[in-house]
Order: sequence, then structure tokens, then C-alpha cells
Amino acid sequence: MLEVAAVFPERIDAQDRCEGCAVRYAARTLLASRITLLLCLGLTSCASGGDAGSPAEGDDGGPTQGLPDGSVGDSGLGGHDATSIHDVATIDTSTGGGEAGFDSGADTGSISDSASPGDTGTAGDSSSICPQHGFSGALVTFDFTGQAGSEASVTATTTAPGITGGVLARAAGLSAVSGANSINSSGWSTAAMADQTLYYTFSVTPAAGCTLSLASLAIQTTASGTGPAHFDVGTSVDNYTALSTAYGGTSTDTVTLSATAAGAITIHVFGYAATGSSGTMRVEGTLSLTGSIE
Repeated sequence: MLEVAAVFPERIDAQDRCEGCAVRYAARTLLASRITLLLCLGLTSCASGGDAGSPAEGDDGGPTQGLPDGSVGDSGLGGHDATSIHDVATIDTSTGGGEAGFDSGADTGSISDSASPGDTGTAGDSSSICPQHGFSGALVTFDFTGQAGSEASVTATTTAPGITGGVLARAAGLSAVSGANSINSSGWSTAAMADQTLYYTFSVTPAAGCTLSLASLAIQTTASGTGPAHFDVGTSVDNYTALSTAYGGTSTDTVTLSATAAGAITIHVFGYAATGSSGTMRVEGTLSLTGSIE
């Protein structure tokens, strides 16, 4: 009967861990239960004398032949059979246990693998990344349509997501002058280079955790006959030391910029080389700053 125990696998193959093997597992368990039941029935008949025994075992199958007291004598055979039952039960139990172990282990493994969504805790890392990461385009736009020219400042018309555009204003050293659909000023430097105190200015501020990279400034300016002959553009990133190429006082240009900062950046537009203190230079039309957010 020990040979029958070989019917039961001692372990479950790794491929049986999948959910699709549940039916096979149930069938094997049922088969194991039925064989165990048949073995038990057979052993019961042996215990009652149905087992003929074999000469090699020294037992002719009779209940009173064995030890003199007859009670435990045949139990020698019964004991052997009981051992067989124990072996079978052990194998069956280990199979079941192994199955259960694999099931729970596999499931638990899956759960712990699922806990790799705890890797989605990487999303926790993602939460610290800039929400506007990857944006590229217009960061802020100012439209001067409808402005009087002498206004103290102009509010940004549009801004990119997460960007604070602030307002465009003139430096304290300039004087406001009327001029339809613009912001206009006089009092510009007559020197051949930019005066760091005379400018139009505005700032852009990204959301927390974001870095700004400026690419260009599209600007339209008009100077009076005695107004600035040129203007330059600088940023707070290098404290306005590396100014752009000089542009004409009256022009529509796209100024190339190269400035990156993990925070607010201020832009200055310096007018200079005026031929008279009453000469004016205005910013009109639409001013647009482009760049990217990282």
C-alpha cells in the first residue's frame, strides 16, 4: 500500500501556482480523498481478518494467530497497515499542505509584488516633481490694446499653467507719457550704452518645484524722433550683465534669451542712445515671452 502513496505528488509544480490550475488541484485532491477512503476500507477489512497476510510476514491472516494473546498479535499486521495509512495520510497532508503553502505563498508573493505598487510610491516621488514638467511655449503674454500709454503698469493677458506673470511696469526714473495702445515713457538715457536704472520690467514665477528656461521675447517698440535709438534685454539670472544684441528703438523683433532658474526670473528692457530727455519709447501691440518648464 505504500506504493499507492506515490500517486500523491510531494510538491506542487511551479506552474500549478496559477489560478488556471485550480481545477486540476481540486481534481487531485478529490482523487486523493477517494484513494485514502479505499485504503481505509481495505485496512478495516484486514483488521477484521480479511487480510490473508503472507508467510513472509509470519501471519496467516487469522485474528488469533500471531502473538499468544491474540489481541495485539494481529495488531502487528494492523500496526503495519496503520503505518501505511499514516504514510499515505502524511503524503496527502504534505501535498495539501504544500498546495496550501504554495497557494498562500504565491498569493502572498503576489500581494507583496502588488506592493510593488508601493513602487508607485515612486509616484510619491512624482508628487515632488513639477506639475507643469515638460511644458514648452508662451509663458506670459501682455496685450496693450486699449491701454492709454501713461498707465502705471499692464497686467499679463495670459500665462502658462502654474506661471505667475505679474505686471509690466516702467522704472521709477522714467516718466509716463500718453500713447494709445501702449505703455509709453520718456526720460531715457542719452548714453551709448544701457543705463541699468532705466527700463521696462516684468517677472515670471513658476510653481513650487519647477524650473524655468527662457527662450525668446517677442516685442514691438516705437521710439519718437528724439527717443532711444536702441534697446537691449537682460535678465535677473546674471544680474543683467549679459545683455542681448542691440535692437532698434523702433522695431518688431524676437530677442533670443538664455536664462534658467528654479524660481522667478525678472526681465528688463533697457532703452538708450536717446537724443533728448523728452524723447519717448513705447512698447505696444503684444509682448510674449516663451520658454519651457521643467
